[in-house]
Amino acid sequence: MKRAYFIMVVIAFVTGAIFLLWHLLQPARAGLSIESSPPSAVYLNGHKVGETPYRNYHLHPGDWQIKLVVDHKQWTWKRTISVPADTRVLVQREFRDPISQGRVMYLLPTHEKTKAGCFLTSLPPKASVTLDGEMKGFTPLSLADIGAGNHHFVFSLPNHDNQELELQTIAGYRLVAEVDFGPTITVTATPTPTLAVVAKIKIKETPTGWLRVREKPSRGSPEIAKVTPGKKYPYRGEENGWFKIEYQPGKTGWVSGQYAVKVD
Repeated sequence: MKRAYFIMVVIAFVTGAIFLLWHLLQPARAGLSIESSPPSAVYLNGHKVGETPYRNYHLHPGDWQIKLVVDHKQWTWKRTISVPADTRVLVQREFRDPISQGRVMYLLPTHEKTKAGCFLTSLPPKASVTLDGEMKGFTPLSLADIGAGNHHFVFSLPNHDNQELELQTIAGYRLVAEVDFGPTITVTATPTPTLAVVAKIKIKETPTGWLRVREKPSRGSPEIAKVTPGKKYPYRGEENGWFKIEYQPGKTGWVSGQYAVKVD
């Protein structure tokens, strides 16, 4: 009986050692969640792996090239992201013509078991960060302890829409969050319409009390109308000392510059 008991103990010990050794030799795993609006095809390191929402909790830790493609809009976003071991990284992307913006977030284990810190970055950098209504600084921003629980973050950058996040922090973990604002929004001022200043021709006093309007800029050209001294007519051009005027709506002719002057 003692021999059998000893053998059972040895087997149990060896089995436990093998299980522990197998566990220790297992490669570390990393998780990746990808969400997008609208839904998009997901490529990892150049290979299509599915569509959003995408989940894979059995990745090898390291750098992964992520590409999202919205086929019907021909929108594409590509980025290489580092996925730490024993961590689940959440990638969110929003496509809005002609830009896209998004976030990358995960919780990283730390040795500070009673603290819940955060590290906040943005693209472009220098975004102001408000935490639970209080201004904390500018990205990149590291806060040692903000307390475990739910928090409201607001990232602000000139010429971009504010990015607001509701995130939970956990004691013993550091929240890592990156906000990608997308390209700069250029605000183009709409030009104020202005009224064009139309020059006019004012008829001078004449010996006859009227001035001939001729078909062409020449004294030998046929007379087509008469205009009254002191009146102004829209200017339509000039040639060889003659002014072309619109003496009636839609009708033009020429008057001698000897008896006419251009005015605003």
